[in-house]
Amino acid sequence: MKFTVLNQLPDGFFSAHPTELINIFDGPTLVHLDYGREQTIFISVMLHGNEHSGFYAVKKYLEQLRERDEKPNRNISLLIGNVQAAAQNARFLDGQKDLNRIWSNGESQEELWAQKVYAEMQTKNLFVTLDLHNNTGKNPHYCAVTNLDSSTLQLASLFDGNVLYFSDPKEVFSNYFSTLCPCLTVEAGQSGDPEGIEKTVSLINRVQETNKLDDIGDILRIFHEKKIFESFGKIKIPRESSISFCDEKADFNFLPEIENLNFNSISPGYVFGRANNIKQHLLVFDSNNNSISGSYFKYVGNEIISIEEFYPAMITTNAKIVHQDCLCYLLREIDL
Repeated sequence: MKFTVLNQLPDGFFSAHPTELINIFDGPTLVHLDYGREQTIFISVMLHGNEHSGFYAVKKYLEQLRERDEKPNRNISLLIGNVQAAAQNARFLDGQKDLNRIWSNGESQEELWAQKVYAEMQTKNLFVTLDLHNNTGKNPHYCAVTNLDSSTLQLASLFDGNVLYFSDPKEVFSNYFSTLCPCLTVEAGQSGDPEGIEKTVSLINRVQETNKLDDIGDILRIFHEKKIFESFGKIKIPRESSISFCDEKADFNFLPEIENLNFNSISPGYVFGRANNIKQHLLVFDSNNNSISGSYFKYVGNEIISIEEFYPAMITTNAKIVHQDCLCYLLREIDL
Protein backbone atom coordinates (compact mmCIF):
# COMPACT_ATOMS: atom_id res chain seq x y z
CA MET A 1 0.00 0.00 0.00
CA LYS A 2 1.68 3.18 -1.23
CA PHE A 3 2.46 5.98 1.25
CA THR A 4 1.94 9.28 -0.56
CA VAL A 5 2.61 12.71 0.94
CA LEU A 6 1.90 15.97 -0.90
CA ASN A 7 2.54 19.58 0.08
CA GLN A 8 -0.35 21.07 -1.87
CA LEU A 9 -3.74 20.02 -3.14
CA PRO A 10 -3.67 18.76 -6.74
CA ASP A 11 -5.41 20.59 -9.57
CA GLY A 12 -9.02 19.54 -9.77
CA PHE A 13 -9.54 18.99 -6.06
CA PHE A 14 -12.09 21.76 -5.63
CA SER A 15 -14.14 20.79 -8.67
CA ALA A 16 -14.10 17.03 -8.06
CA HIS A 17 -16.99 14.91 -6.86
CA PRO A 18 -15.95 12.32 -4.24
CA THR A 19 -16.38 9.53 -6.81
CA GLU A 20 -13.85 11.35 -9.05
CA LEU A 21 -11.06 11.66 -6.49
CA ILE A 22 -9.56 8.44 -7.86
CA ASN A 23 -8.59 10.54 -10.91
CA ILE A 24 -6.63 12.95 -8.68
CA PHE A 25 -5.15 10.69 -6.00
CA ASP A 26 -3.72 7.25 -6.70
CA GLY A 27 -4.75 6.03 -3.26
CA PRO A 28 -5.02 7.27 0.30
CA THR A 29 -2.96 10.45 0.47
CA LEU A 30 -1.64 12.78 3.17
CA VAL A 31 -1.59 16.46 2.17
CA HIS A 32 0.24 19.08 4.25
CA LEU A 33 -1.07 22.63 3.86
CA ASP A 34 1.61 24.83 5.42
CA TYR A 35 0.42 28.35 6.25
CA GLY A 36 3.55 29.24 8.23
CA ARG A 37 1.90 28.59 11.60
CA GLU A 38 3.40 26.86 14.65
CA GLN A 39 0.61 24.34 15.20
CA THR A 40 -1.22 21.93 12.91
CA ILE A 41 -4.76 20.58 12.80
CA PHE A 42 -4.95 17.06 11.38
CA ILE A 43 -8.17 16.19 9.56
CA SER A 44 -9.08 12.84 8.02
CA VAL A 45 -11.89 12.41 5.52
CA MET A 46 -13.41 9.44 3.71
CA LEU A 47 -11.67 6.62 5.55
CA HIS A 48 -14.92 5.03 4.43
CA GLY A 49 -15.42 5.67 0.74
CA ASN A 50 -19.18 6.23 0.96
CA GLU A 51 -18.95 8.93 3.65
CA HIS A 52 -18.54 12.20 1.78
CA SER A 53 -19.58 14.99 4.16
CA GLY A 54 -16.09 15.45 5.59
CA PHE A 55 -14.69 16.01 2.12
CA TYR A 56 -17.40 18.55 1.33
CA ALA A 57 -16.88 20.34 4.65
CA VAL A 58 -13.11 20.66 4.26
CA LYS A 59 -13.51 21.80 0.66
CA LYS A 60 -16.05 24.43 1.71
CA TYR A 61 -13.86 25.65 4.55
CA LEU A 62 -10.83 26.01 2.25
CA GLU A 63 -12.94 27.72 -0.42
CA GLN A 64 -14.13 30.26 2.15
CA LEU A 65 -10.52 30.99 3.07
CA ARG A 66 -9.68 31.59 -0.58
CA GLU A 67 -12.69 33.85 -1.09
CA ARG A 68 -11.64 35.99 1.90
CA ASP A 69 -7.97 35.78 0.95
CA GLU A 70 -7.21 34.65 4.50
CA LYS A 71 -4.84 32.21 6.11
CA PRO A 72 -6.06 30.01 8.96
CA ASN A 73 -4.56 30.27 12.43
CA ARG A 74 -3.03 26.81 12.13
CA ASN A 75 -1.56 24.64 9.41
CA ILE A 76 -3.76 21.82 8.14
CA SER A 77 -2.74 18.27 7.37
CA LEU A 78 -5.46 16.47 5.41
CA LEU A 79 -5.70 12.70 5.05
CA ILE A 80 -7.75 11.69 2.02
CA GLY A 81 -8.97 8.14 2.61
CA ASN A 82 -10.32 5.34 0.47
CA VAL A 83 -10.65 6.92 -2.96
CA GLN A 84 -10.88 3.51 -4.65
CA ALA A 85 -14.01 2.66 -2.64
CA ALA A 86 -15.32 6.21 -3.11
CA ALA A 87 -15.28 5.68 -6.87
CA GLN A 88 -17.90 2.96 -6.31
CA ASN A 89 -19.61 4.74 -3.41
CA ALA A 90 -18.69 1.83 -1.13
CA ARG A 91 -17.51 1.73 2.48
CA PHE A 92 -14.59 -0.42 1.33
CA LEU A 93 -14.11 -2.84 -1.56
CA ASP A 94 -13.98 -6.62 -1.50
CA GLY A 95 -10.40 -7.57 -0.70
CA GLN A 96 -9.74 -4.30 1.16
CA LYS A 97 -9.52 -3.75 4.88
CA ASP A 98 -11.76 -1.20 6.55
CA LEU A 99 -9.49 1.89 6.74
CA ASN A 100 -10.95 2.78 10.12
CA ARG A 101 -9.98 -0.59 11.60
CA ILE A 102 -6.26 -0.61 10.76
CA TRP A 103 -4.84 1.84 13.30
CA SER A 104 -2.69 -0.53 15.34
CA ASN A 105 0.80 -1.97 15.40
CA GLY A 106 -0.07 -4.94 13.20
CA GLU A 107 1.89 -6.14 10.19
CA SER A 108 -0.59 -6.06 7.31
CA GLN A 109 0.19 -3.63 4.48
CA GLU A 110 -2.67 -1.40 5.61
CA GLU A 111 -1.50 -1.36 9.23
CA LEU A 112 2.08 -0.63 8.16
CA TRP A 113 0.74 2.25 6.05
CA ALA A 114 -1.16 3.57 9.09
CA GLN A 115 2.03 3.46 11.13
CA LYS A 116 3.77 5.57 8.48
CA VAL A 117 0.99 8.15 8.68
CA TYR A 118 1.41 8.22 12.46
CA ALA A 119 5.20 8.61 12.23
CA GLU A 120 4.79 11.45 9.73
CA MET A 121 2.32 13.27 11.99
CA GLN A 122 4.61 12.86 14.99
CA THR A 123 6.84 15.42 13.30
CA LYS A 124 4.07 18.03 13.44
CA ASN A 125 3.11 20.17 16.41
CA LEU A 126 -0.46 18.90 16.55
CA PHE A 127 -3.19 20.97 18.22
CA VAL A 128 -6.08 18.55 17.61
CA THR A 129 -7.18 15.82 15.23
CA LEU A 130 -10.63 15.64 13.60
CA ASP A 131 -11.84 12.40 12.01
CA LEU A 132 -14.86 13.18 9.83
CA HIS A 133 -17.48 10.50 9.19
CA ASN A 134 -21.11 9.81 8.31
CA ASN A 135 -23.58 7.20 9.46
CA THR A 136 -25.19 4.83 6.98
CA GLY A 137 -28.49 4.93 8.87
CA LYS A 138 -30.48 7.85 10.25
CA ASN A 139 -28.78 9.22 13.36
CA PRO A 140 -28.70 12.63 15.00
CA HIS A 141 -25.48 14.57 14.51
CA TYR A 142 -23.02 13.70 17.26
CA CYS A 143 -19.33 13.48 18.00
CA ALA A 144 -17.37 10.63 19.57
CA VAL A 145 -14.34 10.42 21.85
CA THR A 146 -12.14 7.55 23.03
CA ASN A 147 -11.30 9.08 26.41
CA LEU A 148 -12.87 11.51 28.88
CA ASP A 149 -9.85 13.76 29.40
CA SER A 150 -10.67 17.42 29.99
CA SER A 151 -8.96 18.56 26.78
CA THR A 152 -10.84 15.98 24.71
CA LEU A 153 -14.20 16.97 26.19
CA GLN A 154 -13.39 20.65 25.70
CA LEU A 155 -12.75 19.88 22.04
CA ALA A 156 -16.00 17.90 21.84
CA SER A 157 -17.94 20.86 23.23
CA LEU A 158 -17.14 22.80 20.04
CA PHE A 159 -19.37 20.50 17.98
CA ASP A 160 -23.13 21.07 17.89
CA GLY A 161 -24.35 17.67 19.06
CA ASN A 162 -24.23 15.17 21.88
CA VAL A 163 -21.11 13.19 22.75
CA LEU A 164 -20.48 9.44 22.55
CA TYR A 165 -17.64 7.87 24.54
CA PHE A 166 -16.46 4.51 23.18
CA SER A 167 -13.61 2.07 23.73
CA ASP A 168 -14.55 -0.51 21.09
CA PRO A 169 -13.51 -0.89 18.33
CA LYS A 170 -9.99 -0.05 19.46
CA GLU A 171 -8.27 -0.01 16.05
CA VAL A 172 -9.84 3.26 14.96
CA PHE A 173 -8.11 6.40 13.76
CA SER A 174 -9.13 8.65 16.66
CA ASN A 175 -7.99 6.19 19.33
CA TYR A 176 -4.60 5.77 17.64
CA PHE A 177 -3.92 9.50 17.38
CA SER A 178 -5.22 10.33 20.85
CA THR A 179 -1.70 9.55 22.08
CA LEU A 180 -0.49 12.64 20.19
CA CYS A 181 -3.25 15.19 20.83
CA PRO A 182 -6.97 15.53 21.64
CA CYS A 183 -8.97 13.71 18.97
CA LEU A 184 -12.60 13.97 17.93
CA THR A 185 -14.66 11.80 15.61
CA VAL A 186 -17.54 13.63 13.96
CA GLU A 187 -20.62 11.75 12.79
CA ALA A 188 -22.39 14.31 10.60
CA GLY A 189 -25.58 12.44 9.76
CA GLN A 190 -25.95 10.61 6.48
CA SER A 191 -23.52 11.29 3.66
CA GLY A 192 -24.09 14.65 2.01
CA ASP A 193 -26.50 15.92 4.70
CA PRO A 194 -26.31 19.75 4.30
CA GLU A 195 -26.85 20.49 7.99
CA GLY A 196 -24.13 18.03 8.98
CA ILE A 197 -21.72 19.63 6.53
CA GLU A 198 -22.46 23.10 7.92
CA LYS A 199 -21.92 21.88 11.49
CA THR A 200 -18.59 20.39 10.46
CA VAL A 201 -17.45 23.62 8.78
CA SER A 202 -18.47 25.48 11.93
CA LEU A 203 -16.45 23.05 14.03
CA ILE A 204 -13.32 23.61 11.94
CA ASN A 205 -13.76 27.37 12.26
CA ARG A 206 -14.23 27.14 16.03
CA VAL A 207 -11.14 24.98 16.40
CA GLN A 208 -9.09 27.42 14.35
CA GLU A 209 -10.38 30.34 16.41
CA THR A 210 -9.66 28.68 19.78
CA ASN A 211 -6.39 29.84 21.27
CA LYS A 212 -6.15 27.10 23.91
CA LEU A 213 -8.61 24.35 24.75
CA ASP A 214 -8.45 25.37 28.40
CA ASP A 215 -9.95 28.72 27.38
CA ILE A 216 -13.22 26.89 26.63
CA GLY A 217 -13.88 26.55 30.35
CA ASP A 218 -15.09 24.14 33.01
CA ILE A 219 -16.33 20.77 31.76
CA LEU A 220 -19.31 20.52 34.12
CA ARG A 221 -20.54 23.93 33.02
CA ILE A 222 -19.96 23.18 29.34
CA PHE A 223 -21.88 19.90 29.47
CA HIS A 224 -24.78 21.14 31.54
CA GLU A 225 -27.07 20.92 28.49
CA LYS A 226 -25.26 18.22 26.53
CA LYS A 227 -25.74 14.49 26.92
CA ILE A 228 -22.83 12.09 27.11
CA PHE A 229 -23.41 8.49 26.13
CA GLU A 230 -21.09 5.54 26.67
CA SER A 231 -20.93 2.73 24.15
CA PHE A 232 -20.73 -0.54 26.07
CA GLY A 233 -21.61 -3.17 23.48
CA LYS A 234 -22.80 -4.04 20.02
CA ILE A 235 -25.29 -6.32 18.31
CA LYS A 236 -24.01 -8.50 15.50
CA ILE A 237 -25.77 -10.87 13.14
CA PRO A 238 -24.41 -14.44 12.82
CA ARG A 239 -22.27 -14.59 9.71
CA GLU A 240 -24.34 -17.23 7.94
CA SER A 241 -27.76 -15.71 8.73
CA SER A 242 -30.04 -13.57 6.57
CA ILE A 243 -31.61 -10.26 7.57
CA SER A 244 -34.55 -8.26 6.24
CA PHE A 245 -36.16 -4.89 6.96
CA CYS A 246 -39.49 -5.57 5.30
CA ASP A 247 -42.04 -8.39 5.28
CA GLU A 248 -39.74 -10.88 3.64
CA LYS A 249 -38.96 -14.16 5.33
CA ALA A 250 -35.42 -14.05 6.69
CA ASP A 251 -33.60 -15.37 9.74
CA PHE A 252 -34.00 -11.93 11.30
CA ASN A 253 -36.69 -9.44 10.43
CA PHE A 254 -36.87 -5.82 11.60
CA LEU A 255 -39.24 -2.98 10.81
CA PRO A 256 -38.22 -0.62 7.98
CA GLU A 257 -38.41 2.27 10.49
CA ILE A 258 -35.88 0.73 12.88
CA GLU A 259 -33.37 3.51 12.18
CA ASN A 260 -35.71 5.89 14.02
CA LEU A 261 -34.70 4.13 17.25
CA ASN A 262 -31.17 5.53 17.11
CA PHE A 263 -30.28 7.39 20.33
CA ASN A 264 -33.74 6.68 21.78
CA SER A 265 -34.30 4.66 24.93
CA ILE A 266 -35.38 1.03 24.48
CA SER A 267 -37.30 -0.10 27.57
CA PRO A 268 -37.55 -3.67 28.90
CA GLY A 269 -40.32 -5.57 27.11
CA TYR A 270 -39.87 -3.81 23.75
CA VAL A 271 -40.23 -6.04 20.68
CA PHE A 272 -36.96 -5.23 18.92
CA GLY A 273 -37.47 -7.57 15.97
CA ARG A 274 -38.31 -11.12 15.01
CA ALA A 275 -36.22 -14.27 14.69
CA ASN A 276 -37.67 -16.72 12.17
CA ASN A 277 -34.98 -19.35 12.61
CA ILE A 278 -34.95 -20.92 16.08
CA LYS A 279 -31.30 -21.85 15.58
CA GLN A 280 -30.24 -18.21 15.18
CA HIS A 281 -30.02 -15.58 17.93
CA LEU A 282 -28.65 -12.03 17.89
CA LEU A 283 -25.04 -11.89 19.08
CA VAL A 284 -24.54 -9.21 21.73
CA PHE A 285 -21.00 -8.42 22.90
CA ASP A 286 -19.61 -5.99 25.45
CA SER A 287 -16.63 -3.72 24.76
CA ASN A 288 -14.22 -6.53 25.61
CA ASN A 289 -15.93 -8.87 23.15
CA ASN A 290 -17.55 -10.96 25.88
CA SER A 291 -21.02 -12.31 25.12
CA ILE A 292 -23.85 -10.54 26.97
CA SER A 293 -26.64 -11.81 24.71
CA GLY A 294 -28.67 -13.36 27.50
CA SER A 295 -28.70 -10.13 29.50
CA TYR A 296 -30.34 -8.01 26.82
CA PHE A 297 -32.76 -10.13 24.80
CA LYS A 298 -35.13 -13.01 25.32
CA TYR A 299 -37.11 -14.90 22.69
CA VAL A 300 -40.85 -15.45 23.03
CA GLY A 301 -42.21 -17.26 19.99
CA ASN A 302 -40.45 -15.48 17.17
CA GLU A 303 -40.28 -12.11 18.99
CA ILE A 304 -36.95 -10.64 20.12
CA ILE A 305 -37.80 -8.86 23.36
CA SER A 306 -35.50 -6.49 25.27
CA ILE A 307 -34.66 -7.30 28.89
CA GLU A 308 -32.60 -4.27 29.95
CA GLU A 309 -32.86 -0.59 28.97
CA PHE A 310 -30.37 0.62 26.37
CA TYR A 311 -29.97 3.24 23.67
CA PRO A 312 -29.17 1.86 20.19
CA ALA A 313 -26.92 3.87 17.89
CA MET A 314 -25.81 3.52 14.28
CA ILE A 315 -28.61 1.14 13.35
CA THR A 316 -28.65 0.80 9.58
CA THR A 317 -31.02 -0.97 7.22
CA ASN A 318 -28.14 -1.60 4.81
CA ALA A 319 -27.77 -5.37 5.15
CA LYS A 320 -24.26 -5.39 3.66
CA ILE A 321 -23.01 -2.88 6.25
CA VAL A 322 -24.72 -4.90 9.01
CA HIS A 323 -22.71 -7.98 7.99
CA GLN A 324 -19.49 -5.98 7.52
CA ASP A 325 -19.75 -4.22 10.87
CA CYS A 326 -22.77 -4.69 13.14
CA LEU A 327 -26.51 -4.02 13.43
CA CYS A 328 -25.96 -1.33 16.05
CA TYR A 329 -24.04 -0.27 19.13
CA LEU A 330 -25.51 -0.24 22.63
CA LEU A 331 -25.30 2.98 24.66
CA ARG A 332 -26.12 4.20 28.13
CA GLU A 333 -26.24 7.78 29.37
CA ILE A 334 -23.46 8.71 31.82
CA ASP A 335 -22.63 11.62 34.11
CA LEU A 336 -19.25 13.29 34.35
